[in-house]
Amino acid sequence: MPLKVVKRKSTGSWTISGTVLGRRIRLRASSNNKRFAEEEATALEARMLREAWHGSKAGQRPSARPR
Repeated sequence: MPLKVVKRKSTGSWTISGTVLGRRIRLRASSNNKRFAEEEATALEARMLREAWHGSKAGQRPSARPR
């Protein structure tokens, strides 16, 4: 199911919500412009699908300190 961009009645801000790969997403868009919020939702979904298929980018994995 693709992510949806919805305007909140209480604040008037755009919210990105939906489910990608069984993971629930609900966050405020970084722009008050609907077109930019839709682009952000599309980019977020593409990044999540790409990381699920190919794994994290080099340098993006958290490093574990040996004890």
